[in-house]
Amino acid sequence: MTPRSYPLTFDPRLRTLEGKIELIAQLRSERPEKSVPLLLELLCDQSWHVRERATEALVERGEDVIGPLSSLLVEGLWYSRACAATALGQIGAPESLPTLVGRLEDENATVRKAVAGALGAMVRRHSNGLVLSALASAGIDPGCSPHSADWVSLVHAIADAGALRASMDAEARAATGEAAGGEDAAAADEAPAGG
Repeated sequence: MTPRSYPLTFDPRLRTLEGKIELIAQLRSERPEKSVPLLLELLCDQSWHVRERATEALVERGEDVIGPLSSLLVEGLWYSRACAATALGQIGAPESLPTLVGRLEDENATVRKAVAGALGAMVRRHSNGLVLSALASAGIDPGCSPHSADWVSLVHAIADAGALRASMDAEARAATGEAAGGEDAAAADEAPAGG
């Protein structure tokens, strides 16, 4: 394949949905310095399918795209901001927390929901303390907000992560205790009766 000598906006593949998906597949294998700006541009596409595929490709790039995604989260169109929030949540890097927390009160409900989902993903990946700390640093109390519906999902994610960790710890302790109890019971069965 020959190197691109024209900007993305003139790429003939952009005329069809299939062409855009083909372009994203190609960009997944190209060097980041070339592909990331084009993938970010595709996050601004009108098609949710194209944005979803571009988001997946950017998530594959990992922490290298946190800066550009954070910028898009602050300055992009509402649907691009929502995709950027989703990608940041899937990447799960703690350094994206301040930007995500800063968009919790975005004017668009879809963006707020995506940000809450991203923070929920961060809670599941790291800890509820990390997200709560970021919220506190921003002066935000997760118990009260003008956007309560979006906050409820975030608060539930924080609570669920804490409850899940506590449950897993309890199960681990129980399994360890059961294993020890099971070995003692097996040893007692092997001991001679009456003796």
